[in-house]
Amino acid sequence: MDRIAQEVEGHAPEGARDVAGEATARRFRRQHATTRTEDAISLAVCAAAELLKVPLIVCLTSSGFTARTVASYRPSVPILAVTPEADTCRQLAVVWGVIPARTEHFPDYDAMLPFTRETIVRLGLANPGDRIVVTAGVPFDVAGTTNLLKIEIV
Repeated sequence: MDRIAQEVEGHAPEGARDVAGEATARRFRRQHATTRTEDAISLAVCAAAELLKVPLIVCLTSSGFTARTVASYRPSVPILAVTPEADTCRQLAVVWGVIPARTEHFPDYDAMLPFTRETIVRLGLANPGDRIVVTAGVPFDVAGTTNLLKIEIV
């Protein structure tokens, strides 16, 4: 325990091995040897939100998969999950950090964005002029296509 405390404080004895760090690195390489696009996008969304200090992450989703994946990385800002599916909206109500919002079905990203902006302002999640990070699967209505990260202005 003393060795760990010294390493954390930057006082590790010369030649001390970081066994825990090595094990973590090995586990990370093994778990992420075949990283899915959805996980890479979700992690990037959280990193972008942190770096840009945005007030909100928006997930445009039908099944809720995108919102759940982003939430699994525990971002420091809320996640607005916009979905046309009633069941998905109910399910997302119990996911950590997610605020579900139901919408009508829109055919594409550009059609859904105005509704999303109105919802953000109406719920007081961001102000007009704020930047937000948006993620979605494009084309819409194709399962497992989370492949978009975009910075938008409310």
